[in-house]
Amino acid sequence: MIAAGAVFNDAVSNTAVKVSDTRAGLLRLRLINTTAAVAYLQVFNAASTAVTVGATSAAFAVRLGANETISIDLGGLQMPNGISLAGTTTATGSTGAAISVLAVIS
Repeated sequence: MIAAGAVFNDAVSNTAVKVSDTRAGLLRLRLINTTAAVAYLQVFNAASTAVTVGATSAAFAVRLGANETISIDLGGLQMPNGISLAGTTTATGSTGAAISVLAVIS
């Protein structure tokens, strides 16, 4: 079954947040870095229960400048194992950085 809809979380940080625990397509991300420092959104092709932030490799990471807001069109990027997110201070790290996320999936 493919999930559909949108998921909002106002404080994605260093604990993996579930967007979908099953196959899904990632259509869009709207991100707001709510910190005064650079932050990274790590996007995992995995269910949240399978992610250990800082040890599990992310499918990709998005860099946000201090207090930056961005929108990214991902065109339905397929994530066959689920979608999980984490906000961190480095692209592969585990130290938390609060990011506000709206993820639109198909």
